[in-house]
Amino acid sequence: MFSSAHAAGGPAWTPRLGEIAAVEKINPSFFSRALKLMLLTPAIVEAILDGRQPAEMTLAGLMEPFPVGWREQVDGGFRRT
Repeated sequence: MFSSAHAAGGPAWTPRLGEIAAVEKINPSFFSRALKLMLLTPAIVEAILDGRQPAEMTLAGLMEPFPVGWREQVDGGFRRT
């Protein structure tokens, strides 16, 4: 079922990012960039939420491209916790 929905471009009821951003009154560009923060490893997210992230870890820095794989984030030096 998932593969069929994916092949068809997703279920018909799936809202587009722009629609979600409009409902939430968020700039669509910022919204799509912020979504990628969900790809951070749990350890990085936990460090940010606990306030343990290094001073050099900023929102602007997190908006830059980074590896999406958790292992690559850690092995590639992205882990800044």
